[in-house]
Amino acid sequence: MNEIIEPSWPIAQKKYEILMLQELLKNEKISRIVEIGTWTGGTARLWAKMVSRYDDGIVYCCDLSFHYGTHQAYDPVADAVETYNNQLYNGTPEEKFIKELQGNSHDPAFIESVKNQVGINSIDFMFIDGDHSYQGIKADFNNFYSLVKKGSYIAFHDIIDSEYHRNYGVHVSPFWNEIKHQFEWWEFIDNNIYYGPTLGKTLCPSRCMGIGVIRVR
Repeated sequence: MNEIIEPSWPIAQKKYEILMLQELLKNEKISRIVEIGTWTGGTARLWAKMVSRYDDGIVYCCDLSFHYGTHQAYDPVADAVETYNNQLYNGTPEEKFIKELQGNSHDPAFIESVKNQVGINSIDFMFIDGDHSYQGIKADFNNFYSLVKKGSYIAFHDIIDSEYHRNYGVHVSPFWNEIKHQFEWWEFIDNNIYYGPTLGKTLCPSRCMGIGVIRVR
């Protein structure tokens, strides 16, 4: 049984959703992970801590950019878009377990490169949190599904349908509801409200985010 890790660094997830996800996976050997959409690297650092338990542990992070000044992060507290100069795993013990794969997850050449580097039917867990449009999430699922071993897991972030999501162009919910019944599936939804460092600023309202998980057949 693996330890449940509560991140002590910033992470773009609701607390109990990420803990419940780990609860689901705690009896599994999760040593090889693919993440589609890494953003500032908070979840990547968590995955790296999880795989560090194993000699073959590795996290493949796929994103458009990992470099200063070329990638922008939305700060809901400040209501602004700001650049950031490193990933949250940079300079940590977890960094050595992460391999950055830079490219567009919808580009056929990049998809083929990822498949060649990662290997078909070799991944224990995949986390999809990149392009949040309906077509984007569908493409990421179809493009990288073959990487995941039978009996292993794929998780989707932002599965809730809400005005909050729609205002930011997040349309994961229709695809999630379209495919989940084809598999064994779980939903983890933390309805707590989370506040940012500025008093009174809501970082995450009640009905937002949500993690959906399927088990590959």
